[in-house]
Amino acid sequence: MHQHCATAARHVQRSQRNTATVGLARAQQAGAVRPDLRIPELMAILTAVCMAAEHNQWDTGLRTATLAIVFDGLRPQHAPPGVL
Repeated sequence: MHQHCATAARHVQRSQRNTATVGLARAQQAGAVRPDLRIPELMAILTAVCMAAEHNQWDTGLRTATLAIVFDGLRPQHAPPGVL
């Protein structure tokens, strides 16, 4: 990979991680996301789902159902459905 492209890719990755960190903190403060979720787990979950959906060409129904299950798992046990 060209050095400039590698540098740009690292910058984008760092920016996405920073954005996710802020978003996760806000969601946890609002009680919408379980308090034990950390950025490494969140990024791993989202990356895995996105890669699987792209690689296997999931249709809209499967993507929607899968994300509903993932989001349900991210929600605190006491949060009512629809919060996340």
